[in-house]
Amino acid sequence: FLFWGCQNDAEFEGDACTSIDPIEEVEWVRELKDSLTNCGCETSVIQGQYLGQTVFYVSITDPACSYVFAPTLYDCSGAIVRKFEMNGRDQDELSKLKVEEVLYRCND
Repeated sequence: FLFWGCQNDAEFEGDACTSIDPIEEVEWVRELKDSLTNCGCETSVIQGQYLGQTVFYVSITDPACSYVFAPTLYDCSGAIVRKFEMNGRDQDELSKLKVEEVLYRCND
């Protein structure tokens, strides 16, 4: 006998890496999205790679806006991997952060 089970949405509540739609299915990623309001400059929730690890972060993605990029990186479960600071060493380290996918854009 073969049994086919239904996918339980609860299994995605903390793991953004196994979710098909982390913005809608994973609570902590949805909270990142919901924190973006009144975005004068386009701001995005992004999935990327940092030192071989999948990470999620918020960044201004509007080329017309000038800013210093110092993101907080979260792992698949929402734990902080690294908080970048606005110093020379951290700014050099940012070159190791690679964008994979923009999950959400706020541009209202």
